[in-house]
Amino acid sequence: MVPGQANLYRNPTNLHTHGLIVEPRAPTLKDPTFGDYVFVEVYNPANGIPVPQSVHGHGSVKMNFADYRIDIPRDHPSGVFWFHPHVHGLSLNQVSAGLAGIISIGETQDYVKGAPSVVRHLMLKDIQVLALGTLQYERGPVAVADGEVQNQQISDFCEPRDNGGATTRLGFCDGGPADHGSANSFIGSRWYFTVNGQVFPSIKMTSSGGEIWRLINASAQVSYRLVLMDDTTQQPMPIQLVAIDGVNISVPAGTPAGTVMTLGANKFTVTDCPLGNTSTLPVCVQDLTMMPSSRAELWVS
Repeated sequence: MVPGQANLYRNPTNLHTHGLIVEPRAPTLKDPTFGDYVFVEVYNPANGIPVPQSVHGHGSVKMNFADYRIDIPRDHPSGVFWFHPHVHGLSLNQVSAGLAGIISIGETQDYVKGAPSVVRHLMLKDIQVLALGTLQYERGPVAVADGEVQNQQISDFCEPRDNGGATTRLGFCDGGPADHGSANSFIGSRWYFTVNGQVFPSIKMTSSGGEIWRLINASAQVSYRLVLMDDTTQQPMPIQLVAIDGVNISVPAGTPAGTVMTLGANKFTVTDCPLGNTSTLPVCVQDLTMMPSSRAELWVS
């Protein structure tokens, strides 16, 4: 047992914001609430009473609940942020089970001239859903119910499907057999890749000026390569990249496309912007790679 982890099976949790410039405030006698403070574990008494930890403890112990008050400064940068649990050793499990959400601050017009007022919030989430059976874990065999979530996500759960020579996952991936690099068979199970919890959602846009899409990759270990395809031409559609990982795009005129891509850590491929775009010095892309915990803002029309 790793020191400080004796209580993990009791499934404590806490709260942490990602990207916000806020105070990591501990409670005081005058103010018993927590700020963006990760050194606390919140327990459900039904899971048992935590035992004292002499080394590498995660901080304060709270039973049943903890009150948070995270103050956003008036001059805080606008953009998209998110929150998730931050208990070491359990974050992946709890994020995989869905414990995450979006924090949206300010307006895109604060840093993009002529940006549309319609803002859509999209969260990329994945979840491994198990079929009825028995799985072998470190502590021994465990019976799982049909539809149970695999919290300790396994990377070789399944193989990407071959889509006309291009390896891609189309909404979900069917579990593989036991000889597929794992001691467990995941036949009948599925690894779902969702947008706001939905597989293949339909998004209807009615604004003539388009929409701002604020995206979060709330996956614990999955990266996504995002492309908007034209159903008629089957070619990628250009999208204006507004911000990436909380930093709005500001590129001097005449900057070579290769330089822009390098500055963006090659997370996107630059393409020509459509005529009639009203923003100044836009950067348009035909694809965007979002790694776990990454954020992006797109102008889609």
